[in-house]
Amino acid sequence: VRATSLPPSFRRMSAGSAGGCTFDGNLFIVTRLDGFDFDDARALVERAVAADGSFPISTLLCMASSDEPRGARDPECEFVARHLAMAGFGGEFLTPFDAALSGRTLSACFTGTADLRGAIAGNVYDPGALACNLTSFGAAPSNFFCSADGTACPQSESQTSIARFIRAGATGAHGTVNEPLNHCFPNAGTLLLYTFGYNMGESFFMNQRFLYWQNIYLGDPLTTPYARRPDVTLGSAGEIAQRSALEVEATHPDGIAGLALYLD
Repeated sequence: VRATSLPPSFRRMSAGSAGGCTFDGNLFIVTRLDGFDFDDARALVERAVAADGSFPISTLLCMASSDEPRGARDPECEFVARHLAMAGFGGEFLTPFDAALSGRTLSACFTGTADLRGAIAGNVYDPGALACNLTSFGAAPSNFFCSADGTACPQSESQTSIARFIRAGATGAHGTVNEPLNHCFPNAGTLLLYTFGYNMGESFFMNQRFLYWQNIYLGDPLTTPYARRPDVTLGSAGEIAQRSALEVEATHPDGIAGLALYLD
């Protein structure tokens, strides 16, 4: 909100050293492609591609949590939603908590409750939408397995499965596999970096206080709905003769940091 400049991206080559550990050249941001089944996982990549540079105008929702422990993020959620709205995005802080929220079109859904099952499938999620429910066991292993006949997903559920968000159409979701305490969830600032044009992996990573503690992120980390891509042009159309010059140009309102050409 207050920064006058931001880095072009968070690259592992510039991670450096921290806490006595050297991360140069070996720190990767990784996520999982997962859901109730293979189709759910594959759809995460398809929605990430569909989201690229789409600049969705639907609501970036922070909903007040259902109880005080799960409401640890509520003050910053209100702050972030207010500033997103001031910047022209669809930021909204919804209070009080609505366990039956439905009929909304969302680009994000951040809240905190043990039971959100009735407020997930009734909403539409734009490509690129992120979800994070502050509750302890959203990504517990049992939360990803359906019954043998596929009629109950999940068959055995701990609190509210984050796979429900994926099945409903979200492109990214965060959850924890066991009790993490309420200060280990990603900050609402995730939505600020995301709308600045950082990808999903960077946005979550730079708002994760611990690296990591019981956390799992679902989705393609390169999901980037709010960035304008460079315009790239080739000087000649069709095939280029061997040993002849290939002219490549790239332009962007903020400039081009580097240009690399990959063969095959």
